[in-house]
Amino acid sequence: MNTTYKNIVQIVALVVVIAFAIALFGIQKADAVFPNYQVRINSMATTTVGPQTDTVLFYERAMCGSRVITTYTQPISISFQASSTFNVSPTAGHLQGASTTVAYDAEIYGCGQIVAAAGASTTITISEFSF
Repeated sequence: MNTTYKNIVQIVALVVVIAFAIALFGIQKADAVFPNYQVRINSMATTTVGPQTDTVLFYERAMCGSRVITTYTQPISISFQASSTFNVSPTAGHLQGASTTVAYDAEIYGCGQIVAAAGASTTITISEFSF
């Protein structure tokens, strides 16, 4: 067997081993996040937000899957953390546009309290999913 052919075989074998390791790691990582958990709807409600006071949409929980907020006619501003130094208002907070549905995944946004405000009274629908 010549040296060039031997080197090519070694490189191909190395690539196959690395690809297998990456695939195996990816599968194990996905299973490790939520192994054998089934997500179910924990609560669903329609509520009014604005214009005079902040509205608590979700209270802090030890564990959740995601929270879903649907707006209809007006945008809302939301805060992912209750704080005495930050008051959510129609102009301060994270904007969620009118006529949108957004899923706030717990891995990114956590399971803390979510508070909303709006410039005009508006009805929204909220859902919380848990394991």
